[in-house]
Amino acid sequence: TLGEFSRVLKVGGKLAILNRASIEDINRFHAGIDGPVAKDVMPDMEVLKRDLIDAGFKVDINLDDEDGFRLLAICRDSTSRINHTTVHQP
Repeated sequence: TLGEFSRVLKVGGKLAILNRASIEDINRFHAGIDGPVAKDVMPDMEVLKRDLIDAGFKVDINLDDEDGFRLLAICRDSTSRINHTTVHQP
């Protein structure tokens, strides 16, 4: 969960998420396969950015386009930890 990432990182620690596919392509891929992953949906970038901020991160880079999905967040606060356990549905 995002709260767990922020809990284990020191202030100033970095969380990088990189994928060669866009969020839309990732969600389409997951929907097209059987099993538990079929129901996994990545939230859009604005929702993900807000959730990271709520979890104590500063979002430095957030790009989602035909070249893929790239996000860099820096842990900024060791006291505002939340536990995100839900998967956002579009």
